[in-house]
Amino acid sequence: MYAATDTIAGQRVALKVLHEGEDDAATLAELKREVRIVSRLDHPNVLSLRTAGTVDGRFVIVSQLARESLEE
Repeated sequence: MYAATDTIAGQRVALKVLHEGEDDAATLAELKREVRIVSRLDHPNVLSLRTAGTVDGRFVIVSQLARESLEE
């Protein structure tokens, strides 16, 4: 996971990015399944999904950035 800035909305977001070598068909299918499941959730303890897709050949999930860690 990476913290980034959505330059259009001007908001901080979290990026989940598949690294090179992790982009096999099974892993990609699992992440797409995750996107479908998370997109249906609406709960204050679940970070909302912003979008998902391929950027520069890598699958990326963009979600709301948490304000604090689970430990906090």
